Amino acid sequence: MEAAGIVSYGRMLYNNVNNGRFLCAGASVKMVRQIVDSASAESFGVDAGVLCKMCRNLTLGLSAQNVVAPRLKLDTAADQYPLSVTAGAGYRLLNDKLLLALDANKTANTDYQLHAGGEYTLFKMLSLRAGINETELDFGLGFKYKGYSLDYAFALNDASQANNLGASNRIGLDVKF
Repeated sequence: MEAAGIVSYGRMLYNNVNNGRFLCAGASVKMVRQIVDSASAESFGVDAGVLCKMCRNLTLGLSAQNVVAPRLKLDTAADQYPLSVTAGAGYRLLNDKLLLALDANKTANTDYQLHAGGEYTLFKMLSLRAGINETELDFGLGFKYKGYSLDYAFALNDASQANNLGASNRIGLDVKF
């Protein structure tokens, strides 16, 4: 079993309300705990990112996970999380109701991965989502109310791949304060 606790902070570095451009940056500190049989380990890590809105419809982002990598040692074997860098772009259409997104990810010792997805906002509180990458097709819903958001996704994984995960369900809860 693996569990994580994350605390994040972001800051607006530049904001021009006249033309809608902005630049912001943030970082997260995470505590990761892993339990396998009777052995357990804890470690801390740091992620960071920047987000830039170039024009009214286009937003670019860059993130780095495990800039400070968690290192877990269960018994005699040590496991260090790999550095992962992602660059992406989002483009809004239909009066901001439709978001189309594309990103590329590179993790240490792996090939580049491309991801594409979209989100259509039906109401202020409800969004429909779909996404695809080399091995997975996702469908989901998002609910927002005040500072809370609840996200659900159903993923279909390519069973011919080595990690053969089949179908999975994912649930996320965010609280902003």
